[in-house]
Amino acid sequence: MRRSRLSLPLMVIALLLCGVVLAACGGDGGGSKDEYKQGMRAVGVDISKASDAVADLPATANAPQRAAAIKGQQKAIAAAAARAKKLDPPSDAKGEHDKLVVALEDYAALLGQLSAASGDTAKEATLIGDAGPIVDRLGSASTALEKLGYDFNTDGKA
Repeated sequence: MRRSRLSLPLMVIALLLCGVVLAACGGDGGGSKDEYKQGMRAVGVDISKASDAVADLPATANAPQRAAAIKGQQKAIAAAAARAKKLDPPSDAKGEHDKLVVALEDYAALLGQLSAASGDTAKEATLIGDAGPIVDRLGSASTALEKLGYDFNTDGKA
């Protein structure tokens, strides 16, 4: 099945966000490393739901169908941001974690605007372009967390 022109860029961004969240985890000081890891796993689940929201959108999808899929993605990213915001990261991860939360919130807001603009191709293109700096901020936070030694284990092993 061929995907719509909007679903691929949004899915790529969602997958990048998932990678960013999966890179953020534990440390010493602040909150518990294990609790933080567990919380970030839940954030990752929310982000996976965002990708799923547009994964099966066909190329023939009409504007209301695209808007509904993007709205589903927006809700999942907003849930991820809210869940991440409630976490108490270890002290050395706090600054980068906070940047991650703000970028997730910004991305959710952008998706809300994109959902509302569905059918207005010029506005959609502008908003998709606006996602780049948000993804860059997510990547910067992820890289900084990795440099601090935070590595998220997806296999459940410590």
